[in-house]
Amino acid sequence: MADAKYVPDRRSNPELAEQEAREAAERECRRLAQERLDGRALLVSFVDNYGKVEKNKG
Repeated sequence: MADAKYVPDRRSNPELAEQEAREAAERECRRLAQERLDGRALLVSFVDNYGKVEKNKG
């Protein structure tokens, strides 16, 4: 049986906890930016498809 690999606990290593928090925040920022881009693309597509229909104009 292989020896278990030691994984430092973030509670005992504040630098590791800070790095993990930074990386999580960066992932969340990228996720939100992608959601914003996806929503914008959906809106553009909707306007392109339905903005020219006479009954949809105000």
